[in-house]
Amino acid sequence: MFGKLSFENQVNVVGGAVMVLIGGYVLTSWVKARDLPACQSSYPPPTQMSLLRTNESPMSPAELQARIGFGERGVLENATVVKTDGPEGWALNVKVGNPKENGPAVSFHWSPANIGNATSACLSYSVFIPRDFGFSQGGYLPGIIGDLVSAPKPGSGSQSGFGSRPHWNDNGVIAVEANTGDAAVGEGGQMIASKDIRIARGRWVRIDQEVVLNTPNAQNGQVRVWVDGKLAVANSKLAWRAHGGIRVAGVGADIGYTKIKSNILPNRTPSEIRISPMQLSWSSEMATASSK
Repeated sequence: MFGKLSFENQVNVVGGAVMVLIGGYVLTSWVKARDLPACQSSYPPPTQMSLLRTNESPMSPAELQARIGFGERGVLENATVVKTDGPEGWALNVKVGNPKENGPAVSFHWSPANIGNATSACLSYSVFIPRDFGFSQGGYLPGIIGDLVSAPKPGSGSQSGFGSRPHWNDNGVIAVEANTGDAAVGEGGQMIASKDIRIARGRWVRIDQEVVLNTPNAQNGQVRVWVDGKLAVANSKLAWRAHGGIRVAGVGADIGYTKIKSNILPNRTPSEIRISPMQLSWSSEMATASSK
C-alpha cells in the first residue's frame, strides 16, 4: 500500500490519494476514510517503521538487528520479513513457542528520530495469529513506551520511564499491562482489563493504541486500545509519570509469550505471529480529546 524507501517513512494517511515528498522520494498512499485507525485521525501524519531496503526488497534479520540497534533481543534468531496478504503486503514474522524460551521471543525499542518531547501518541498495526495458535498463559504485542528525556527536579522521584503493552490472556482476551516504573516489560505491572474482547485467530486483526501522559503527580493519564476499530480498553485515571522529565519515547516491541515465574514452562507448540509495519503518530501537547 505504501512506498517504503527508508527505515522511518512519513506516511500521510488521509481520505484520498496523497503525495508526500521526503528527501527527494515521493510516497503515495491510497486510504479510504473508513480505514483511518481509531486514534490516528486525531494526530499528525504517522511515521512508519519500514521493513524494506531502499530497493523495496525485504531486510534480512541481520539488517533488522543493525537498524534496531543496541538492546534488542531475539531479532536475529526469531524475526524475518515476509511477504503477506496483509494490509501492507509485508510483515515481521516472529517465531514463538521455543521450549527453551521464557518470555517474549523478540524484544526491541523503536524510537522515531524526530519524536522529541511527545506527551501523547497513537500506535497502529495489524497482527496475524494462526488459527491453531495456543494462547497458553498469555503474551505480549507491541505497545507505547516512555523514557527519561530530562533530569527530574529534586525530590520528584527517580522514575526512568513507563511501558504500556497490549497483552492477551489464556483465552485470547486483550488487556493492557501498564508499568509506571520503567519502559521494560514489567513484572507486577498494573493489568487493565478489556471488555472481554478477544484477538481473533486465522485472520488479520487491527490494533490501535493511544497513550496520553498525565500531569505530573496527577492521575489523569489515559490509555485506549481498539481491536478492529472496537474500543476494548479504556482508562483515564493513570499516573504514567511522576515528573515532567518523562516523555513518550516510541514503541516497545515485545512479541511472544509472557515470562513464567517457574522452572517448568507450560507446553507450547512452536508457532508464528506476524506484525504489519508499525505506524506511530504523536503530539507534543496534551491531547484533551480523542476519538471514541
